Amino acid sequence: MKYRRFGLVVGALFAALACIPPPVLAEESASAEIEQRAKDPNQWPAPGRDNQLTRHSDLKDINTGSVNKLEMIWAQSTGALRGAEGQPIVISDVGGKPMLFMVSGCPSMSNCNVVQALDLTDPDQPKAVWNYVKQTDRDESAIPRACCDSLNGDFRAVDRESGKVLWSRKLGSGIVGNPITYKIKGKQYVSVYAGIGGWVGLPVAAGLDLNDKYGAIGATAIAKATGLNMIPQGGTLYTFRLSSD
Repeated sequence: MKYRRFGLVVGALFAALACIPPPVLAEESASAEIEQRAKDPNQWPAPGRDNQLTRHSDLKDINTGSVNKLEMIWAQSTGALRGAEGQPIVISDVGGKPMLFMVSGCPSMSNCNVVQALDLTDPDQPKAVWNYVKQTDRDESAIPRACCDSLNGDFRAVDRESGKVLWSRKLGSGIVGNPITYKIKGKQYVSVYAGIGGWVGLPVAAGLDLNDKYGAIGATAIAKATGLNMIPQGGTLYTFRLSSD
């Protein structure tokens, strides 16, 4: 009889547990939020914009007919030299405000991956709200590095059908990340990181001997031959929008 009562209690407990939904993991919750926010073309909620990393935007204000009016509106230092291979993200409603979040490159472990939050309530004049860099429990033996893109700083818009360059600007350093686009208060913006990095840019960013033609698996020779040592290391987020003319 005692065993029977015990069996009834255990059976009731398992029945109750079966009705409790499984816990939602943090990464699952974040993925669901990204998927939901990606439905709004005015936001850029993840580095690849959505969980499929499409990096595609449905915004159409900047197009083949208007891109020649694109002008730089503001630039924000990442707080660290060297290139950042990622992208900033833009969320429309953080505490009721549109916010941009950006992360720096990693010139040294003591100044690595500086996170900044910018208030875009006035998207033409963003305000820095906070910044953070982890100062404790860092692996000082890690080798900071990044990788690989338009290291001469040319930022261009190209017609996808003809290949014609419709617009271009020379930024202050090499470009190792992909641009993003977002829309606030009816205006479309484009942002991109600039700063030397990557395998080819590593010799310059790390101060390696460019006369060692075998350094960094041959990257030193390429850096010297292409004059990358003459390009500023950078570390800036550049933002553009169409001129009001």
